[in-house]
Amino acid sequence: MYEIKKISDLRFFASKGNATVVLDVHPITRAKQKCFGKLKRDGIYINEAAVVNGKRQIVTCRESLPRALSHIQNIKLGNRLMAERKQGKLIGTAGGVYLITKNQEQKKEKRKS
Repeated sequence: MYEIKKISDLRFFASKGNATVVLDVHPITRAKQKCFGKLKRDGIYINEAAVVNGKRQIVTCRESLPRALSHIQNIKLGNRLMAERKQGKLIGTAGGVYLITKNQEQKKEKRKS
């Protein structure tokens, strides 16, 4: 089991593209409700419906990765599950662990040469 507790792991998933997350707490209202967002290297972007100047519009808000890490329930890359929260820990699935460890090995090889 590989526990995802580093921000660099989240940024790695974001660099692959099309990464989405499910949060258990809404970042603006801090209400206990599920919300979905896109994972990017600088944070999690959540689309919200809001009233601006009397008109209903879609507003995007950003939550920083360190602040949102404890609220992430699962991470998907496309339609494949990369990590999910079990017993209070964000655990990587087989596909997610493979990608992360492969990336770490490549970094070690670059340092050696």
